[in-house]
Amino acid sequence: MNIKKIFFEATDGVELFGLLHLPENRNADIVIISVHGHSSSGIENKREDIIANTLTQNGFAYFCFNNRGSMFARKLKINKNGKIERSVGGASYDIVTDCHHDVIGAILAMQNFGFEKFILQGHSLGCSKILITVEELKLKNNTEILNSICGYIFLSPVDSKKFIVEQNSEHTKEVYKLAQEKLKEGKKYSLIKNAILNTDTSATAVVNIFDNIEKISIATESDDNAFERFENLNKPFMLCYGENDYTIQKSEDIINKFSSHFSSHKNLFCVIKNANHSYEKQEGNLAEKILTYCKNIDL
Repeated sequence: MNIKKIFFEATDGVELFGLLHLPENRNADIVIISVHGHSSSGIENKREDIIANTLTQNGFAYFCFNNRGSMFARKLKINKNGKIERSVGGASYDIVTDCHHDVIGAILAMQNFGFEKFILQGHSLGCSKILITVEELKLKNNTEILNSICGYIFLSPVDSKKFIVEQNSEHTKEVYKLAQEKLKEGKKYSLIKNAILNTDTSATAVVNIFDNIEKISIATESDDNAFERFENLNKPFMLCYGENDYTIQKSEDIINKFSSHFSSHKNLFCVIKNANHSYEKQEGNLAEKILTYCKNIDL
């Protein structure tokens, strides 16, 4: 396996970095672009390495990168018409609805490298970022990029509305009210302790999440609109959970619900036995499922 460092810009100028994994001594026709989740990393991630190794051994390329929500806090460099500005990033400051800039930037970077076909893979919040990106592309009628995407992989998507908002509604109300007060005081970067997923989160990020919760959440555990966003993809997709994921419903029940609704043989639904939300110690089994899906879709 060959690994190349790729520096690129999101479509709004944020400077990003990733690793492109390529098959040894052979060309790849398609690249899987991986979008990590809340406070995670596409670079310092054992799961990414194992998936990349499995895929490159079978002729696929794999691109994992740190989006602006990587880690808990980080500096961002932003190219504004040739002038470099600096801002704050990381999960504590992540404006999730800006995610399409990162994902589209990654696709364009892979196009510049010579790839014409893509599979988008998300983990946890990364799944939401993929759906938001697709909806943004459709809104802008960007059929060129949409047609170049062959499929989608969703690893442990989170029903944020149910898991974050409804499960602890009193905490949510308090956090949201405090965040609004901070914004009125002009303290948009002020951190609110344990605001979201036990993470200290800035007032701006809190308001962004709760004001856009329907857009950010993936309704895998809700009764309303559970399938609509997946139907709108118009491409085969893979949906996977760990057996011991932190979903409210059992992972198997969610998968059964989706597999009953989506009957296409090109789709793949699976539960990884003995796996948690991050698939720790089960990365190899997950990688084999991803490989099975990638081999089965029309490229």
